[in-house]
Amino acid sequence: MNPSDFLLDGYRLEPHGEGVEAKGERWADETIADINALQNTFLVLNERDASLRPASWTRAYVENRNQADALGMALVRDSGGAAVGAVWMHGTRAHNRHVMFADISVLPDYRRRRVATALLAHFVCFARADGRTTLILGSDDTGVEAQAFAASLRAAVGQQSHANRLQLTDLPAGLLDDWLAEPAARGTTDLYELECLDGPTPDRAIEDVVALRGILLNTAPADDIPIDERVVTEADVRADDEGTAASGDVRWLLFAREKATGKAVAYTEVFVSDERPRQVAQGATAVDPAHRGHGLGRWLKAALLQRVIHERPHTAYVQTFNADSNEHMLAINHAMGFKPHTTAMRWILSTDDAEAWLENRL
Repeated sequence: MNPSDFLLDGYRLEPHGEGVEAKGERWADETIADINALQNTFLVLNERDASLRPASWTRAYVENRNQADALGMALVRDSGGAAVGAVWMHGTRAHNRHVMFADISVLPDYRRRRVATALLAHFVCFARADGRTTLILGSDDTGVEAQAFAASLRAAVGQQSHANRLQLTDLPAGLLDDWLAEPAARGTTDLYELECLDGPTPDRAIEDVVALRGILLNTAPADDIPIDERVVTEADVRADDEGTAASGDVRWLLFAREKATGKAVAYTEVFVSDERPRQVAQGATAVDPAHRGHGLGRWLKAALLQRVIHERPHTAYVQTFNADSNEHMLAINHAMGFKPHTTAMRWILSTDDAEAWLENRL
C-alpha cells in the first residue's frame, strides 16, 4: 500500500522523521517553518484567542524527546506546494509496544479530498513497520468531519477530554485563602511541606519527578484506551525538560514532601512564557494514592495559582487538559472556576481493520 496512491493529482505526501533510524535527523528550517505555520492555523481554528507558537516550539518538539521512542510525521502539500494537512505519530518503546498514537489534521478547505485518507495510510504503514497492532487516533477538532471520518472507520471511542479554562476573573472570591488555610487547620502541615522547583529538574530531584510522573500516568483515567502500565525513565524527564527549555517555556513545579521521610508524594506544575504573558498552562497534578485524603491536591493547586497571580499579574487565564472521566481532578478544577473550552477525542481501531478500510478505497 502506497499512501500517495490516495492523493489527488498534483498533491504529494512528504514524510519526516521516519522511524527509529532517523532519530538524529535535523529537519530543515523551511520544513519547521511550514509545519509551525500549519500548527498555528489549526490552533487558531480550535481556539480563536490562542497565542501563536514560535517555530522554536515546533523544533523543540521534534528534537528534544526520548530518543528511544518512535516519532514521525508527514505533510500533504497541494499542487502549489502549500502544506494542507499533517499527521504526527508517536509510540513508546519502554512499554505498550502494541500501541501507536497519531493526530491527523487537515485544513477545512481540503477536507473530503482524500488528504486525511492518505495521512491515515502513512500512519498505518508507520505503525505496521514498527510492529504496532492497535492505533489510537486523536483529534482536537471534533467537528462533523472528524466524527464522520472516525465513524466511517468504525473506530471505537476510547476517551473524551476537554481543554478546561479558568478566566482569573471567574476565580471565586476567597477560595485560595480558604484552601491555603485548610492544611494548618486539619494538621496537614504537621505531616507535609511544600517545595518549589523552577526550570529543568536538578539531579537531587530527578528520582522524585520520575516516581511522581509514573504515579500520574498509571493512576489517571485511561477509559477504554487499551494501555498497560507505563514506565517513566530519567531519559523521559530529561527530554521533557530540554523540550520545555528549547520552546521558551519555564516550568514551575511544586512538590508536597512528607516530613517524616523526605519523600515527594504529590506535585503540580504550570508552564509560563514571556511570549504568552496572558496565558499560563496548567500541567500535571498527581498525588500518591497512599497520601490521598489530606487535601494535598487543593493545597498544591491553590499555592501555585496564588504564585501565578502575584508574580505574573498580566495573566488572564489558566488552561489545562482533563479526561472527562477524571472526576476527582475535575471537582477541584470546577470549584476553582475552570470551564470546558474545547473538546478532544481519542478513537481506537486495529491496524488490520485500518488496512482493510484503506484497501477498499484504492
